[in-house]
Amino acid sequence: MAKTADERSDLTDLVDYPRETLAQLSCPVLSLFGLSECGAELVARLAPQFIKL
Repeated sequence: MAKTADERSDLTDLVDYPRETLAQLSCPVLSLFGLSECGAELVARLAPQFIKL
């Protein structure tokens, strides 16, 4: 289910696999801040701390 930068996720991916899809979108950004290991479980634990814009 991993996507490259030029591939798009279907809306069904977001509905069927919300944690995994969010991890795919956020892990590349989190790696810029030094997180070398990132996955759906980590993103789920961090989600309450994310700032809503």
